[in-house]
Amino acid sequence: MAEYLVEPKNISRAPVHPGIIFAEEIMPGLRERRSVGEIASLLGVSRATLHRLMAGDIAMSPEMAVRIGKLVGNGAGLWLRLQAKYDEWEVTRRLAKELKAIPTLGS
Repeated sequence: MAEYLVEPKNISRAPVHPGIIFAEEIMPGLRERRSVGEIASLLGVSRATLHRLMAGDIAMSPEMAVRIGKLVGNGAGLWLRLQAKYDEWEVTRRLAKELKAIPTLGS
């Protein structure tokens, strides 16, 4: 399995989208026995939705995480954590200027 950056030490480098991890690490094994259309059907989603997820164009929703977790047998938690880290990086980067103006108040 390839190493993916889940918690980047360098904020300028994004974590890998969970859909891309699914596409690169899980789909090849599934594709040995099933077509993309069959996999999408098993997941209860359209091929277009599955392709958009695997391209990193849409987020791994909790519903999709549960579906994929069931399909591959590793549960939703991993997929949800990967998406949360990806979302955190995206939002932190997008709000960087605003965040500089917010003080950190100690506990």
